[in-house]
Parts: sequence; structure tokens; C-alpha cells
Amino acid sequence: MPKVKAPLRSGPPVVVGLTGGLGAGKSTALDLLAARGAAVLSADAVVRTALERNPGVRRRVARLFGPAVLGPSGRPDRAQVAAVVFRDARARSALERILHPVVRRVFRKRRRAHRGGWLVFEVPLLFEAGFDRGVDKTLVVWAPARVVRERLARSRGWGAAEVRRRLSAQMPPAEKRRRADLVLVNDGTRAALRAAVNDLIAREMR
Repeated sequence: MPKVKAPLRSGPPVVVGLTGGLGAGKSTALDLLAARGAAVLSADAVVRTALERNPGVRRRVARLFGPAVLGPSGRPDRAQVAAVVFRDARARSALERILHPVVRRVFRKRRRAHRGGWLVFEVPLLFEAGFDRGVDKTLVVWAPARVVRERLARSRGWGAAEVRRRLSAQMPPAEKRRRADLVLVNDGTRAALRAAVNDLIAREMR
């Protein structure tokens, strides 16, 4: 009879901050943890909701970037906004001052409501923005630079210069790995990452 894997909603509450560089596989790892029963929260999803549904946030973003970034619905076009902020550090900082407080409020509310097991908070700027101070453990998804470049070229269609520009806007992956309490190496297939996630859970839940 196969062994039943323990769900992550049991046991004492543990809040895990999940991060990693572009192309490392943060979203895939988050999905795999959710499949094992972890409660999850994505900062990107919070931002997307704010841009779509929060009129105050939409107005501030439109004032910051101008009407050119608004899509047909009147909401900011995330791709256009990203194209600007990854080329302009001051614009990126201004956008973060708008969005980070929204993410913090949602995260704090979710954390207060969390009652047991793992709550995994996935945020690209976990260390850069100080979100790591609000979690119990930090978890970094890491992949070699060559693998990251190949993934981004394949999934986003970015050339080498664009990959370098995007990656330079974040903390180097090696530094994130050094700071993390836990590391998931994602240099192969989804099945290999799933096995790494299961090994991590087995170690951490002992």
C-alpha cells in the first residue's frame, strides 16, 4: 500500500517566504507546494488584483507612467509597465512605493488568519524589500545561470541583453541562496523539482 503524504495544513502554523530569480521556477515550486496542501499567497497575484480592481492604485500608476500604459479597459498594462521599470530604476522604485504597501497589507491579513500548517508567501523581492522579516523561514528556488537564460529565451522570447537587464534589477541569485534558510535546486524537469519539494517537506516536517 503506498505511503500517504502528509498534508501541509496540519501541525503548527509556519510561514515560509519563497523567492528566487527570474526563470528559477518560483511559480512552479509554489504550485507543487499547493498540491501538497500548503496554503499559498503570491505577491504577483496580489499586484495583478490591485491593478485590475483597486481604482486608487490604478490612478496612481497611471499618473506615474502616463496614459500610454493603460490598456483598452483603462487598467494598466502590466507588460508595458514592466518594460518601463526594468529600464528605469527610479520608476521602479516609485512603483514599488505604490504596490509594496498593498502586498504587505494582504500578507499580514492572511498571516493573522492562518491557523495551521504551512503558509507559503511567494514574492520576488523577498529580501530586497524586507518581506523576509515577516516570515518564519525563507526558501529560495535556484537554477544555474545557463538554465535560467535558456528558460527565459524559450518562455519569454528575450534576447541575451534583455535577460541581463531583467536579472540585474534583482538581487543576484547566489546572494539569495546564501541568505536563505532552505534551498530548492531546479536545474531539471518538473518531476525532478517535485521530488525535491517532497524531500524538502519530509526533512522539514520531521
